[in-house]
Amino acid sequence: MTNKIPLSRGERWGMKAAAGTKWLIRRLKMFDKRYVAKAKGKNWPDWVGHLPIALVLILLLIAFLASIGFLIVFLIAALLMIVFEFIYCRPTPVTITNWEDEQSHRKYHSDGSNGSDGSSGS
Repeated sequence: MTNKIPLSRGERWGMKAAAGTKWLIRRLKMFDKRYVAKAKGKNWPDWVGHLPIALVLILLLIAFLASIGFLIVFLIAALLMIVFEFIYCRPTPVTITNWEDEQSHRKYHSDGSNGSDGSSGS
C-alpha cells in the first residue's frame, strides 16, 4: 500500500502551470543561446543576439498592459453608462392640475359617444 495523498484539482493545476512555465523558460533560453551564437558567428557583439528575445518579451509586456488598460476603460465606461442611466432615464413625476377642464374640452360622455352625432367616434 502506498502513502500517496490524493491531489486536489488546484494542486494538479498548479503542477501543470509550473511545468508549462518551466518549459517556456527553457525554450526562451534555448532560443536566446541560438541567437547569441549566430551573432558571435557573424562577429557581432553578444548583446545583438539578445535583442530578438528582449523584443518579444517587451511586446508581450506591452500587449498585457494594453489589455489591462482596455479592460479598465471598458469597466469605467460601463460604470458611467449605469450612472447616467439612473440620472437621466428615471421617470419624472407628472401632475395634472386641471383634470376637470381637460375633460370638459373633449365632451365625452359616459356612454362612449362624443356628443356630436351620437356615434362612438371610432
